[in-house]
Amino acid sequence: MPAKVRYARFFETVIRYLGGLLSAYALSHDPLLFSRADDLGAALLPAFNTTSGLPAFSVNTVSGQVAQGWTGKDVLWSEVLSCQLEYKYLAYLTGRTPYYTAVE
Repeated sequence: MPAKVRYARFFETVIRYLGGLLSAYALSHDPLLFSRADDLGAALLPAFNTTSGLPAFSVNTVSGQVAQGWTGKDVLWSEVLSCQLEYKYLAYLTGRTPYYTAVE
């Protein structure tokens, strides 16, 4: 029996996990936290592969597939635009422009 395909809710994952990793790194300068934040940021980037450029509701961090949420094709501005701080800070730390351009 194939494993169930799971999706990470973009908004929740960014504000709680990515934001948490970046905050902890800013306080501790622990390279493991920095590495995990970079990994998670990259795994969530496929959420931006939409026709509008706004992130999808959720993303499968293994396959890069995206899924719609309870609003269908509509989006909540607070959910799709609140990733600015985390992704721009991650771009600053890593020097990787795709993080910045995805949210810009």
